Amino acid sequence: KNGFTFYYPKNSRSDAGYLILSAANSKSNGFPLVELWDLNAQKKIHTYDFNYKEIFKKYNIDKKKFRLIHPLILNDGSLIVNTLTGIKNTVFKFDKCGKLIKSIDKFRTHHSLEIDEDGNIYSPTYLKRKDINKNAILHPVNFLHDGFIIFDKNLKVKESFSLLDIYEANNLYSDIYGNQRLINDPFHLNDVQPLKSSKGKKYVLLSLKGHSRLMLIRLEDLKVIWLIDRATLLQHDVDIIGFKEDFI
Repeated sequence: KNGFTFYYPKNSRSDAGYLILSAANSKSNGFPLVELWDLNAQKKIHTYDFNYKEIFKKYNIDKKKFRLIHPLILNDGSLIVNTLTGIKNTVFKFDKCGKLIKSIDKFRTHHSLEIDEDGNIYSPTYLKRKDINKNAILHPVNFLHDGFIIFDKNLKVKESFSLLDIYEANNLYSDIYGNQRLINDPFHLNDVQPLKSSKGKKYVLLSLKGHSRLMLIRLEDLKVIWLIDRATLLQHDVDIIGFKEDFI
């Protein structure tokens, strides 16, 4: 049978929280499905009712490739989602009923969406090749200029960051330019996890699948505080459980 298998009795864990589920709906031609589950009561409490006809009419979308990735639910029940549309990557915002509010496709966002305590949202993105500041001629034509963006709940982009710039600022260029032949996807950034210290300094923890690398960066000066290589293999989503103030 489909569904979940729980190892604890219903209503026995008041702090179990909720689960946002993104899947393919077998009852709707495999189109994306987003549900909210109460893990204490062990039941579905909400399903977002997306108007796919409206979405497909408004956007040039390959229906067979349309996916809703890493949904992020806001306090008012609205939903911000990364999408793959077959043509370009787009961020959609839906209200709590599933009605499309707005979207942005200026940046090719992908993988995760994470939110900080100030309400800013972080996502990996592919920047444009023409924006490579140095050594552009060294990269293959299909080089993925990896970075991340920060935007607000209204999908207004506040800042963008290039991993090439971060690597240059921290003398890490040799990690990507040390090979005789450059590959097109040396970073493969798949998660940007925000962190704020008690002193108000902002950091991001990056997960780089390409190097099997975790890297903590201070945003104000793009300084790499530390990095961990080869402790993991092809990792994706990274979560911060706790940290020591004196460590950063």
